[in-house]
Amino acid sequence: MRELETLFERPPTTEANLAAARARFVDRAAKSRPRGWKRLGPFLAALATALVGMTVAVFLRPVSVGPSPQPEPPLLSGAEILRRAADLAEAQPLLKAKPGEFRYVRAAATTRGPRGSTIHMTYEVWTPADGEGLWLDRQTTEDVETLNEETLNPVLCPHLHPPSWPTDLNYHITKGIAPTYANKFENITSEIRLAAAYPLQTAGLLRVAAEFPGLIVKGGIKDAAGRPGVSVVVDTVGDTSSQELLFDPRTYRFLGVRTLYLGETMKDTLNPGKFLKKGDPLGRWALLSVGVAQALPAREDGIRRYQAPKDPCPEI
Repeated sequence: MRELETLFERPPTTEANLAAARARFVDRAAKSRPRGWKRLGPFLAALATALVGMTVAVFLRPVSVGPSPQPEPPLLSGAEILRRAADLAEAQPLLKAKPGEFRYVRAAATTRGPRGSTIHMTYEVWTPADGEGLWLDRQTTEDVETLNEETLNPVLCPHLHPPSWPTDLNYHITKGIAPTYANKFENITSEIRLAAAYPLQTAGLLRVAAEFPGLIVKGGIKDAAGRPGVSVVVDTVGDTSSQELLFDPRTYRFLGVRTLYLGETMKDTLNPGKFLKKGDPLGRWALLSVGVAQALPAREDGIRRYQAPKDPCPEI
């Protein structure tokens, strides 16, 4: 075994090694030519050609033409990621929208489809800057049969308008639920989507989540837009699904939300013959852009605009 170890410890052949071997071979051949030289001529020529070929092979070995991609930095703790994301949100300039104008949010989303497919969607929301009057949300399913739907809502309820939220966001996210950290975290993943156009409320939600115990960090995640990310989640023991917050792996800017299945293995109702396993993704939501619009968009041809009823708003 030691002989084998020694053999494999030898350094790889270099151009200098091959040149020296060639020189020794030619020198010995010139000094001693046995009677069978004519028979050996073709063999020696072939061997010399092989040596030259080995030299060329070494010379043409591909090399890197540029620096290798920078590895992702080591993962921070969940609390550190959430606090850095909150700092970035607070540093964002506020959208300046006047009464009568609308804050606009555009997001990408994916969900599971039949036969193992993934359904890609785009969500757009126009909400009145002052919280008064009509607002619009649009969902576009990007599939073979594109279906566009719009819902025109008569009232923007306070629970959907972040400036109307109480200052104590910790109280706001626990109202009406069993106040476990898993439930509170799941509420934050819903509220943060509503707060996409409001950096201060986004930062406040992230700071509340940073105080939760049991935060788990995962790397190598992709959001609904295909961007790399890391996720932060609270351990949800006993629940059948979990909501994760996704962040850029370098800047820790908030990217979106991912939903995972956490239950026992079960038959996949969307894909006969397949099974849904623990850890399988159920859906993703990714923030793409925010802005200010002067008015609601006109209804486009082929888009159905549904008029929502004027239901009473829940308390917040």
